[in-house]
Amino acid sequence: MLSISIEFLKNHKNKRRENMNFDIKGALLEQIIALADKLQTTVAEFLHRAILAGMNALEREPQGHTEPIEGQLVTMATRQHFLPSPLTEKQKAFVKTNIAVMKNPQIAARLQCTVMAVIQAKNEIIESFIRARWEQMTDGEMGRALGFHKLYISIRRRQLGLLRRRGRTSGKKSYAALTKERLEKMLTQEGLTLEKIGRNNGLSRERIRQIAVNLGVKRKRRPIWWAKKWGKPELGDRAWVKRALAAKGRVSAIAASLALPHGKVKKICLMHGITLPVYKGRVFQGLVELHCDQCNGLFLRKNSVQRGLKKKGIKHHFCRKKCYTEWLETHRGELRIKKTGHATGRETVS
Repeated sequence: MLSISIEFLKNHKNKRRENMNFDIKGALLEQIIALADKLQTTVAEFLHRAILAGMNALEREPQGHTEPIEGQLVTMATRQHFLPSPLTEKQKAFVKTNIAVMKNPQIAARLQCTVMAVIQAKNEIIESFIRARWEQMTDGEMGRALGFHKLYISIRRRQLGLLRRRGRTSGKKSYAALTKERLEKMLTQEGLTLEKIGRNNGLSRERIRQIAVNLGVKRKRRPIWWAKKWGKPELGDRAWVKRALAAKGRVSAIAASLALPHGKVKKICLMHGITLPVYKGRVFQGLVELHCDQCNGLFLRKNSVQRGLKKKGIKHHFCRKKCYTEWLETHRGELRIKKTGHATGRETVS
């Protein structure tokens, strides 16, 4: 039970409420936070109600009394739960829509109700949302959906008694169910992450990673993995992507038809090994396939860039800087020039 002395309230009676600043620290702050949690309200609203209770007690004080009575205290009892919200379903829908955009007093002014009614409605909305989705969604996902921090959602979930499955027993059962073939398929083809697999099996993300390492699972993601993760499984079919690119002509057109960012569709095309048309203004430039002189791998280069290198007399081509460095170390003796010493190789390679 929080106690506020009459003498303290008398000293601040004539001041405006919005100009009153309090510096609360230590055990008193912990007591206020604990009582606010029991009331299921914010600390600011809790203090506001406590001060109003003290002011009402001052108004009921006898007029002839000027000195504070020694030991006299104004108390505010705590309640364990809020009463059901008096708002209608339509008003609750408005609160749910603006729960993360507007503050409680603003919503109360718009709905012409009390702030406490808005708080009660918000608590009902948050609790019903958490109860319905806590098994399918993480605290972070629920927080982003409601507009709150994941720590706040985690605290509310634990207050409701909804605890995540943890422990050795569930881990052993899940470990036995996760075979190498099944885990490798989920990580490379089905669009599931370590965190998602762990949540479905009652394990942490780190534990799933350890299981994958122990089983020797290959985690190289295929195009179908990204396609399923983005909810567009047709992108996992190379033939479909080639037909769509031939019909629409541009990656941006395919991305617009699928309601995806341009970069995602471009990434899928490159993973399939599909050569993308490059446009500069209205003139089609095109690409040319080249073999790296060091690793003999295929890579793409613009025709305009290749023509410029050819005019300079450059005959060697490399897919990356590392290949160029390795090739230069191997053929450094061949690039010596009699008068200038060691050549850098930049005049003859690219």
